[in-house]
Amino acid sequence: MTNLWARVPRIASAEGEDEFPTWYHVSPNRMANGTMLHPPGRFRGNFDESSGEHNYLTRSRDRAETYRYHLWEQGHKEQHMYEVEPQGPVEPDPNDEESFRTKHPVKVTWHMDADDDDAGMND
Repeated sequence: MTNLWARVPRIASAEGEDEFPTWYHVSPNRMANGTMLHPPGRFRGNFDESSGEHNYLTRSRDRAETYRYHLWEQGHKEQHMYEVEPQGPVEPDPNDEESFRTKHPVKVTWHMDADDDDAGMND
């Protein structure tokens, strides 16, 4: 079955940008490629201000690195960055102009290592 949401188009596309963005998600949890992340529901998200009703993602690798740093500041021993594919529509996060959110699952497609883009859990 074809997943129509596997590559969600940009909400607003500027000249020179890719039609299909790379999405990033940051977590203190180690996950393998193919893992489906469901919104936390009644559980707390990765950050104190998370609503628990959404998965959060960004198109900016720099912003994802900032989120990774915030996890470190909160005392998490591990901070992982993933490329993900939203499985449903996304909307801008009203609390962060560089972030988006979705009430739908996101699929982990690539584990980004802190020191090497090609390292990680991708085999």
